[in-house]
Amino acid sequence: MPEMDGIEATNHIRNPQSNVINPDIPVIALTANAMKGDREKYIQAGMNDYLSKPLAPKDLYEVLKKYIVIEKVSETSLDENHLIEKIKKMSVWNKKLMYQRLMHDESLVAEIFKCFVNECPGLIQRLIDSFNRNDALAVQNDAHTIKGLAANVSAEQLQEMALTIEKNAKKDKLDVIKNQIPVLENFFDQVKEMDPS
Repeated sequence: MPEMDGIEATNHIRNPQSNVINPDIPVIALTANAMKGDREKYIQAGMNDYLSKPLAPKDLYEVLKKYIVIEKVSETSLDENHLIEKIKKMSVWNKKLMYQRLMHDESLVAEIFKCFVNECPGLIQRLIDSFNRNDALAVQNDAHTIKGLAANVSAEQLQEMALTIEKNAKKDKLDVIKNQIPVLENFFDQVKEMDPS
């Protein structure tokens, strides 16, 4: 409201053509219109349940309990599991993509790849030094630089890990980054062994 009422909003949410992230999200009607047949009307409109005013906390609790699933999993482990699955689908080095971006110019690919191999170790060391100083902002900036360098050579796993470190540094999660830096180094070690020719 005032643009749309609850039924119109629910119709929009349930419409698969809308931009709603999760069309199946639970929708519970809350209204002062406690008339006979209201519950059926709201259910037919696509809502999951119905509460009437004045709202009793116990009633709200019982309804929410039906639709909210609480998983005892930390945000960090969810992030890490998602990250692992995402990175598994990526390439250590997407050679084909790099050649496409550089119009199959072998000498240019070789030159840029060589620059990457020469520059990246210093940037990784700078990131480690920033981490050891507990300087989250510097870690964020260093990871951002590595991310860009990795993108230049289509080193997808390295790029994704640098992005993850950048995001974690922005949230000041240095304890998480401690375990991600060795993974970053490992991805670089794998890329530098690739043959750009």
